[in-house]
Amino acid sequence: PYAAPAPGTAGRDTLQFWGHVAVGLDPERIRSMSRFLAERHPGVRMLLVGPTQVPSRRARTVDRLAGLPNVEVQDARPLDQLPLHRTLAALIPYRRKGDVDATELPNKALPLLSRGLPIMKPGLPHMVRAPFILPVDDDLALDDAIARCRRSFAEWQPLIRAMVDSNGPEARLRTLGIVPAR
Repeated sequence: PYAAPAPGTAGRDTLQFWGHVAVGLDPERIRSMSRFLAERHPGVRMLLVGPTQVPSRRARTVDRLAGLPNVEVQDARPLDQLPLHRTLAALIPYRRKGDVDATELPNKALPLLSRGLPIMKPGLPHMVRAPFILPVDDDLALDDAIARCRRSFAEWQPLIRAMVDSNGPEARLRTLGIVPAR
């Protein structure tokens, strides 16, 4: 279910990834975003939190992100244990490839949206469209997405909640003609 975030964007300085930290991420795009953030938004950081199934793949990904002062990688934690009060937007920086490009709604999208977080996504050209799902395929788009999140975070909350509610288990059962028991 949807849980309203703390109001306002003051102190929200984090772009948060919550998922597998491994070869599915796009380290080159993350590096590019890091450079841009350091130059144009020096107070904004990226926090990548999650498990891995193959330690060598995680190590390879983390090595490619080494030395970026505004990128931090942490081990897996439940979503509610993350600094969501500091998170401006969720980040889904997946590598461009056929199966990922075809994705309409990544597995982690709804849990992140359920915490009121807009989503920034490099790639994922077929992801569902909504005002709070922001493509960040280049620096100009990233700059615009940060400005839009700061400006529209509160006004997007009813829209985010509606999307979460319309994609929850009860809504899916109703789509199948099954009325959930109360």
